[in-house]
Amino acid sequence: MPDEISPPWEWFDVAVKDGRIQFSMNQRLEADAAHVWIAHLGSRPELVNQFWEFLDPEERRRASRFHFEILRARYVLAHGFLRQLLGWYLDADAGKIVFNFNAYGKPSVAGIEFNLSHSGALAAVAISTGALAGIDIEEIRPLPDLPGLVSRFFAVSERDAVYSSPRNQRETIFFTHWTRKEALVKALGRGLSIPPESFDTTLDSGQGLLSCQAAPGTAWWLSDLPAMVGYAGAVAIERCTPKLFYWRCVLD
Repeated sequence: MPDEISPPWEWFDVAVKDGRIQFSMNQRLEADAAHVWIAHLGSRPELVNQFWEFLDPEERRRASRFHFEILRARYVLAHGFLRQLLGWYLDADAGKIVFNFNAYGKPSVAGIEFNLSHSGALAAVAISTGALAGIDIEEIRPLPDLPGLVSRFFAVSERDAVYSSPRNQRETIFFTHWTRKEALVKALGRGLSIPPESFDTTLDSGQGLLSCQAAPGTAWWLSDLPAMVGYAGAVAIERCTPKLFYWRCVLD
């Protein structure tokens, strides 16, 4: 695995052979658990072509709109990756899975909760049963309008966290909080109808229970993803302290 991901979290590496993820029985999903998958997205044409076969017509149309080949390849690999995961967990043909979409565009499939995010050369997927799940990953990059974004989207304590950090770390702190917010909003599946500044994602240890006024009475487990050089990420699960298992593979 490339150096994007580092300890202390425990990861389980999974091989890819002939365009297929090599699953095993220890990846079956328990009722009180959630699985987080991270994939490094390459661009090898043979693998991209193999993953292309898993996509439905709409996914292929979206992939074809990318002007740059590397972006098209990463889209194909990320969405083919998601389909292979769902095929494994649902014991279904990955290429024949049909998504339903809510009014905000969140996809769903009967029998499982899932969410996909991809940025740069990484893709992340959260999988659970019986509990909503959201995940977000972002490549850390310069933000010329950082003050405007913080002012518009962050709660007071989140703003303090950004501005109390050294200048060369402020983008990292921003994306740490931003991915937490996105993970929760994506789990709820209601898009920007939930104002990001309306809830606070400050966590003392990078994980913990969180409440959100958009979902009163619901406890959310929010956790930063394992330390990834150049990236920030978070997963949100509608459950108190779920068992989280992390899997990773290289798609190249």
